[in-house]
Amino acid sequence: MFGSQSTAAAQAAPVDRSERHARHLIHWAFGLGAVTAVGMLIVGFLAWRGSRAVTTARIADTHLEIARALVAGLPEAGAVERLDELWRGIAPELPARYVCAIGPDARLVYHSLRADMVGTDVGGIRLGAAGPADVRELLASGEAWVGENVNARGRRQIAAYAPFP
Repeated sequence: MFGSQSTAAAQAAPVDRSERHARHLIHWAFGLGAVTAVGMLIVGFLAWRGSRAVTTARIADTHLEIARALVAGLPEAGAVERLDELWRGIAPELPARYVCAIGPDARLVYHSLRADMVGTDVGGIRLGAAGPADVRELLASGEAWVGENVNARGRRQIAAYAPFP
């Protein structure tokens, strides 16, 4: 019996060492997996932010092109009516977009989706960090502007402003 016990004890020692080694490898594998997952989340987030910035810039450029095209050659007399006619011609191709016209007093003279907004003072709408501080300053400058801002209803949007006759 003594010989049997010492054989059993000799066989048990390598199994314990193997189990500890396997547990150690499992802990390292889980740790490496967790670090990889966190790294992938960081890379994914950075890629999303970069993609969003490029997409936002492209949308902003498109909005400005549309705004400039709409106001190009508008007559001073009947400009609002002509703008409405032009917008109705392209609006079905531009879902979830609308057009507004702002008079020199910074009040809306046209809103393609909400006629009840006509007359609203939008001069205090803040623009982005670069350029004029708000719509009133932009109107005074006579320049075009495009970027993200918060509209009169408090919603973030990509907006383009082009001088209106």
